[in-house]
Amino acid sequence: MTASLKSYTISPGLHTAIDWKNQPYSKVKVYRNIKIKNISDLQNPLKMGLLRFIPKIAAAHRTDKTTESTMFMRRAPSPFAEGEIRLAYHGQLAKSEKDLAEKGHSMVMKSFKHIGKGVNDRDQYLKQMEVSAIADFLAKKYNEVKPSHCLGIYVLPVIVVEEVDERNESSGNRRFCTEHLLPTHGTEFTKFSNNTGYWDEDSLNETLLRFTKYTHDATHGYIIVSDLQGVRHGNKYHLTDPVILCKDILRFGNTNLGEKFIKKCIDSTCEHLKENEWH
Repeated sequence: MTASLKSYTISPGLHTAIDWKNQPYSKVKVYRNIKIKNISDLQNPLKMGLLRFIPKIAAAHRTDKTTESTMFMRRAPSPFAEGEIRLAYHGQLAKSEKDLAEKGHSMVMKSFKHIGKGVNDRDQYLKQMEVSAIADFLAKKYNEVKPSHCLGIYVLPVIVVEEVDERNESSGNRRFCTEHLLPTHGTEFTKFSNNTGYWDEDSLNETLLRFTKYTHDATHGYIIVSDLQGVRHGNKYHLTDPVILCKDILRFGNTNLGEKFIKKCIDSTCEHLKENEWH
């Protein structure tokens, strides 16, 4: 079965403009990544080679381990924005259906734009969650060693929600990568870089270049965090939907373009640092 584009209409607007009381709620399974402890955990699968597929050997160091719980969610009927591969919906998530409308439960829920065999499987969403978990882990490590004049990096944590009811399976609207809203009083949402080595010259910043280089150097070139996008708020960059390029092309989904593009990204990053005398 060939993947096909979903039928949808973008309805821009704020979360507060939606009539949530008339939106149905559903019970969902919630998947979260187990906390990553060490940078060496990120590289372990490659060093093991084919042995990483043997659970007893690989289980201690894999970054795709998850926990499962149940919650309740509501989702807006139409997406408010779209990216290259996903649609973004306003939503609410809480432990009880009675708490959905309470402050602090507003979320952004993202699903893939296409439907087809394997496109919307749980595994595809868990891969996206793992990418964000690794990027968030590396951001925290970077913040510990960054130059004092550089801003901090914060990557929005992601969880995966899956409706218990299977009725939306065929439409591709059963699962969502879910995260909190970006700060609304920051700078305008900007795509700073992509996963092929491109940097937006108009928004070039030392902090983001150094962070990208750090992810490469700290993992000895095994991965690099790319496709940086988000907002600046206060003394931090708040980023969402990063991409991880990895030497192991079996990891992290179709946006992982492999070792060739790791080199393109690190070369471009170092060149921009040098040109601006930030190296």
